[in-house]
Amino acid sequence: MSRSIGQTYDRRVATLKRRRDFLDKRVADYHGKDMSRDLAEASAIDWALAVIESNYESATNIILKQQAEKEIGR
Repeated sequence: MSRSIGQTYDRRVATLKRRRDFLDKRVADYHGKDMSRDLAEASAIDWALAVIESNYESATNIILKQQAEKEIGR
């Protein structure tokens, strides 16, 4: 059974948020020399989430297109 477009959107956004939260925790507990890559990745994820969440229709259209392309490739 395939997931609905909304379920796929929710799952992908949740995955990005989990990664961002992981990086935020990692930066907060950082004991190494240079955390700039983790900070840059967390910042990029925050930006991507803001764009995705403010453009729900565009994001779900992309998911729909990806699912259609996947079906054609089968």
